[in-house]
Amino acid sequence: VAQYVECDRYIVAGMWCGACIGCLLLVTFRLFELLNMSKRFENQTTILIVLATCYCLYFAFFTPPILTNSKAKAMFYSPVIGDVPSEVYVNWPHTVNNLLIVLTSATLYVLLCVVLVTKQGAMSSDAGRARMTANGPIFIQASLICIFNVAASLE
Repeated sequence: VAQYVECDRYIVAGMWCGACIGCLLLVTFRLFELLNMSKRFENQTTILIVLATCYCLYFAFFTPPILTNSKAKAMFYSPVIGDVPSEVYVNWPHTVNNLLIVLTSATLYVLLCVVLVTKQGAMSSDAGRARMTANGPIFIQASLICIFNVAASLE
């Protein structure tokens, strides 16, 4: 069991950062879809998935692990043992990822809301209104998925 816990420490940050980049890609795809520019991503989807996977693997294998504290039943940068300063254990790439997710997600969702409201107001035909009505659930879905990542990143 101990060997699985050791391995788990290293991949947790990679899985978290992979989920974060996945949420950014989701909102970006939704935004370009609303702007009728989704054709730009058709041929590049595989490249974006490979880049997101490399991003995930970087955090899993090339950054310091997040350590488990059994007393607090949580994962912290510092294991709180001895007189070792907590700065020794800080994972700066992970911190930058969390700040980037908060700032980028907020910016992209503000843009998504502006585009959604602008397009909905500009639509005068029945087909246009039907399309915007169909995009409403897409916006809600993307928002609900990503709100949890933003909240956890702020934590």
